Amino acid sequence: MALANWYRLLSQDPEEDEVQQFLELHPSMIPGGSGDIGPGGHHGSDMGAVFRRPRLIGGGRTFEPDFMWVTHSSALVTPILIEIERPSKRWFKKDGRPTSGFIEAHDQLNDWRSWFSREGNKALFRDTFLFLNDKCEDRPLEPQYVLIYGRESEFRLGGGHVNPGELRYKRDQQRARDEFLMTFDALRPRYDHRNSMTLTMTAYGPEAYAFSPVFGDERVNWGGCAYFG
Repeated sequence: MALANWYRLLSQDPEEDEVQQFLELHPSMIPGGSGDIGPGGHHGSDMGAVFRRPRLIGGGRTFEPDFMWVTHSSALVTPILIEIERPSKRWFKKDGRPTSGFIEAHDQLNDWRSWFSREGNKALFRDTFLFLNDKCEDRPLEPQYVLIYGRESEFRLGGGHVNPGELRYKRDQQRARDEFLMTFDALRPRYDHRNSMTLTMTAYGPEAYAFSPVFGDERVNWGGCAYFG
């Protein structure tokens, strides 16, 4: 049902806010929560929790990704920051050059990367989003950055490009080592995220915003770095 509703929404040329609202209510569709993004995180996120519009406050400018998981493994803590755009935006112009919309969206990943590189910001991030305990304090942070942009139909025959296969290859070469670029068609509800939830970080700490529609009675993973001290 979630997948059918998702494709129904995409077929209606939704605004970015409509997509944001859908994903907030279906956290199992948001990539990155179970080690599927980046070098670590195969232990998943604590409580299956994804943050909606968390604020990165510290040295330099303040940023607000659309979503963020914080996953972990025995060796790493892996924040996964996600940017979404209106699905109808295109990756490339007819001449094969990147559109201004894609360039601007992609540059937001650079903004987040620069935020983490500033002195003291990683410590602030730990204090805000991890509430560190002795299981996590020695694990390095290795952020990963995700851009969800456009539709897969652009890279098929009839999608407006003479050589869509070549542009698909060019698209895949745009990403840096710590980046993941995907279309909205790649999103699927994941069974291993069936007990996921969406949190809002407030001045008083994290608050539950939504639970996966099939959130059940099975035990949620409380191990690792606890959000609620």
